[in-house]
Amino acid sequence: MLQTLQLFGESCHLLELSMNPCTQGCEYCYAKTWKREDYPIEKVVNNILHLETRQEGLLPFLIRKRWPITISNRTDVMCAPDWRERLSAIKKLGFPVCMETKLNRDYKDLARILDPKTDPIYQTITGFNNKYEEHNLLSPEEKIEAAKWFVENGFHFTLAVNPFMPDKVTSEEIKKLIDTIKPHGLVMYDYHKTTKSVHKHLYRPEYPKDEMDTGRKAVSDYCREKGIYHSIGGFESRPYPEYNLNLRMNEKFFGGNAIIFQELLIDVISQFSPEFDVFDITFDIFCDFYQKQIKYFDGCIMKDTDYSLGSIRHPFKFARKRFDFTYFLKNLWNQKKLHFNFDWYSDKFDDEGNLIYFRHKDGFMKEIDKR
Repeated sequence: MLQTLQLFGESCHLLELSMNPCTQGCEYCYAKTWKREDYPIEKVVNNILHLETRQEGLLPFLIRKRWPITISNRTDVMCAPDWRERLSAIKKLGFPVCMETKLNRDYKDLARILDPKTDPIYQTITGFNNKYEEHNLLSPEEKIEAAKWFVENGFHFTLAVNPFMPDKVTSEEIKKLIDTIKPHGLVMYDYHKTTKSVHKHLYRPEYPKDEMDTGRKAVSDYCREKGIYHSIGGFESRPYPEYNLNLRMNEKFFGGNAIIFQELLIDVISQFSPEFDVFDITFDIFCDFYQKQIKYFDGCIMKDTDYSLGSIRHPFKFARKRFDFTYFLKNLWNQKKLHFNFDWYSDKFDDEGNLIYFRHKDGFMKEIDKR
């Protein structure tokens, strides 16, 4: 079924087709522990059509706007026996599709269903071998050949070395993958260890931080040298303006309508000078910067159950049951949801009691304090 993802400000991918037909069982992936959800495609379509008629809620609003649907590689739809029927039905409803997958041997059939102008391909290739990926539908060689085929046939192709595991692939091997495939974009984030209490059988220690930082920086520098758009972990600590894949995807496939906090961060760092080393960001500045995106969501009547701003340890409850998009943003702002990109003052607020964020030209204050 369709769901809204809790990724506001961090990603364009707000609308996801949630299912779990994947049977590959990669060692590092905890999606294999999720409940199997092989809903018949007729049920999915009827659910979408029903939700579209509702006048309240973020999910119905995104459906009416035909926001691109992300089909995540965590629950790879191409593992389903009827994957062609599933994708075809979604496309017939008029949705663009962001296809995340490891692919299978019928990948050329995928190109007959998707439109290269509106439907980008995101393929996970975590190296030149199948270490930790024993049950893949394609061999490493077949994965690379498939990737090259999509690039050559006009699809916007993102290579995902995600998760990055140094004992599986080195930074030099990732550079070789880039040169071999010639992707339009690259995604590379660290392996996240699972929680022992939840997924004991999947638990593996994290890799040394210095090793991860060195590997990510080497690939980041290479992407900038080669002109490859990329989204690589650690960007917020040392941001730069060029070749940002998140902003590129937003403009090319989402009409520039997603609010991406990295865009504001890039604008802030462009204003630093030797005499100006700290930039304050108020909620008014935030709203002025994203006025195009806020206008897009004009008319969206959100519900207090649409989007969680809290956690199990720190629950949050909206003061209203129904509200507009600006009210949602104000609550998101004051729940410190920009913390991946900015610091905030603990004793400084604007005239309406809203937080004031800031950014130092040398980075996050916690990182500066460690030096």
